[in-house]
Amino acid sequence: MSPKVNEEYKEQKKREILNTAIAVFTRKGYTDTTMKDIVEESGMSRGAVYSYFSSTEEMMVAILGLLDTENQEQLQTAVNADSQAGVWDRIENFIQEGIQDIDNQKRGLTPALYEFFLNLYRQGKSYSLVAGRYDAALEMFAGLFQRGVDAGEFKPLVPVWVIAAMMITMMDGLVLDSCMLGTEKIMLEEQMSASLHAVRHLLGVDQG
Repeated sequence: MSPKVNEEYKEQKKREILNTAIAVFTRKGYTDTTMKDIVEESGMSRGAVYSYFSSTEEMMVAILGLLDTENQEQLQTAVNADSQAGVWDRIENFIQEGIQDIDNQKRGLTPALYEFFLNLYRQGKSYSLVAGRYDAALEMFAGLFQRGVDAGEFKPLVPVWVIAAMMITMMDGLVLDSCMLGTEKIMLEEQMSASLHAVRHLLGVDQG
């Protein structure tokens, strides 16, 4: 077997293990899931699974990497789409589509992710991972907002980095509250509409 095929095989097996881990984490939560649970559900040998991941923590870090990459690709695709719409309209459409997924996240992996972050925090290990993901998201949104500035579409009232940080905090808060209380209780659609209006105002989006 050639090195290229061998590497592809490894990536395929790694993804299969992570898909199994996602299913188990979603069903049992992070803290109640053991490596034994994932090994048994995967149908692989213990040695095969451990050759890729030595702990559930390693698996969750890898899953976060996959999720972050997918989110970045989806946002970039939406913004770079061949469309007559302006930068803001494409960003807003992407976020509106994301709202539809928030209600599903309560029954998905999100609660397990919060367990994971809380567990790392208690161990004093969370800062570098959380800060790295935050910085990447901040750079992505600020960069997109800057595109609107460069195109003459945005005339921000405060630095785009501040607006990007506010948007990230807003989205994280809505996801967490939705998981804890439900989308109807927190008036998700109304909050999102008001939040987008505030972001649009701060960006100074060209009304024309």
